[in-house]
Amino acid sequence: MNKLNQFKGTRLTMVIMISIGLSVFLWARYKISGSEEFQVDAEVVCNVSDAEKFTAFTCLTNTTEEINQVRLTVRCARIDRAKVRPGDFALYLDFTAEKEQNVIPSLEIKPSMAQYMGPSADKDKFTVVDVHPRRLRAVIDTIGDRSLPILVDIKGTPGEGYAITQTNVSPSFITVKGPMELLNKTESLSTETLSVEGVNKDLDTLCSVVVPEKLNAHTRHVTVKLEISHEPKVVSLEKIAIARFGTPQGDKEVTFQPATVDLIMEVPVEEAETFDPKSISPFVDVNNLAPADYTLPVKVLPPKVGSVKKIIPSEIEVIIQQKPKAPKPPAAPKQKNPSAAD
Repeated sequence: MNKLNQFKGTRLTMVIMISIGLSVFLWARYKISGSEEFQVDAEVVCNVSDAEKFTAFTCLTNTTEEINQVRLTVRCARIDRAKVRPGDFALYLDFTAEKEQNVIPSLEIKPSMAQYMGPSADKDKFTVVDVHPRRLRAVIDTIGDRSLPILVDIKGTPGEGYAITQTNVSPSFITVKGPMELLNKTESLSTETLSVEGVNKDLDTLCSVVVPEKLNAHTRHVTVKLEISHEPKVVSLEKIAIARFGTPQGDKEVTFQPATVDLIMEVPVEEAETFDPKSISPFVDVNNLAPADYTLPVKVLPPKVGSVKKIIPSEIEVIIQQKPKAPKPPAAPKQKNPSAAD
């Protein structure tokens, strides 16, 4: 009886061991031979006919959002899944047939455009079965260059009683190179933010230039010099007579309406006491104008001291007309002949 039980126990143990072994075998075979799909981001690479002349970039269809990656669905054996690394896949767009600037509004993207960039020995182990998005908006643009002015990005306020009286940038223009579509939309470049908060003396510093992505500049640094001096004094001049400059056709009569203007000036603090308002003479240019009614600007020659900030009004009515004829003097009364009276 004991031998029978022992035999049954041994047999049951063998059955269990065989079942476990078979399960492990089937699981291992499934892991090795079974396939798996996964998603990976792939960089978009554009081939163009002449890299020195063209550039290409892509956007999502019907939007202006630029993208440089697409999402790929890749199939491989489960055992090979662990071999994939970031950057192992790329999507190649071939624009070598393009010879000039072009916009492709709906470019069809196919899985065959994707390539495996990992070790060559594993190339055949991965198959791209899908790509998202399926369509892209492609822009093939010519590369050009343009000289752009540099603007200083100033932040803050100088110390009390001080102001920025002059700004110098060297070089004041820099040449940038890149896609013409982007260059045509770029009017200027700015420096990094320069703080003048509480400053009461001149600044002379080297600033970086902020260059938009896709543009290359021959230099990315400029020298910025800010002249910070006492804030100028505001001087108001009222009812200053307007002078006439030049002579109208036929030396006609000229009438100004109004005949005076008000001026608002800024004068350096150190010269405010010696400033002579009489040195400022507003005028209107009527040289060689024909008789008629005009609306003309009031001008002021640059003063030796300070600067004119506002002329009120900045334009006046000018009437040029024939001079009125002088009235004839009354005729002298005739005198009676005395002899005739006698």
